[in-house]
Amino acid sequence: TWYSAADGSLVEVSAEFELYGGPDAVNVARIAGGPRGFAIAGNRKAGAAVWRSPDATDFDLLEGAPELAIDDRGRTVAEDVAATERGWLLVGALTRPGRIDRDPMAWTSPDGAAWHRVPGPATDAYEQFQRVVLAEGVPFAVGLRGPVFGAWRLAGDVWQDAGGFGRTDGPTAWV
Repeated sequence: TWYSAADGSLVEVSAEFELYGGPDAVNVARIAGGPRGFAIAGNRKAGAAVWRSPDATDFDLLEGAPELAIDDRGRTVAEDVAATERGWLLVGALTRPGRIDRDPMAWTSPDGAAWHRVPGPATDAYEQFQRVVLAEGVPFAVGLRGPVFGAWRLAGDVWQDAGGFGRTDGPTAWV
C-alpha cells in the first residue's frame, strides 16, 4: 500500500490483510439470504466452499468439507447459492478424474454445515450450473451445456432438462 507523505513523496507501507482470501483463496461468487441467514458461494484450493452467517455481520468459512471438497470423484467448483424452503442450494460443477470437461453439480444442505451432492445430467460436453433461482419455489439452474446455454429444473433430488438457449460459438438461436 502507498500513501503520500507530507512532503509530497510516495511512501510504501505494509498493509497485510485477509478478506475471504489467504493462501488457499480461489474466489468468492454470489451471496444469498433466507430464513437460515446468509451464505456466500465460492471456491478454495480444496474445492467448493461456503461462507455462512446468521445475520451477515460476520461469516464463517466452511472449506474442505465432505461432499463439497475435491475428492476421488473429482474437482468441485461452486458458482451460486440460493435459500430454499428446505435449506440451501449451491450450484457449480465437477471435473471428473482424467477429464477436462465439467459436469453440472449441485449441493443441498438443511443448515449450511452438512452437504449432499445432487449431480446434474452429464454428457461428454462441457456443462456447468452457473446461476440458480427459485420460481414459485422450484429451483432452476442455468449455465453452459456444450455449445449452448442450458436450463435445468430440480424436481425432488433430480435435475431435469428445462431447455436451452443461445450459442456459445456463434449467432444466438433458440434450441
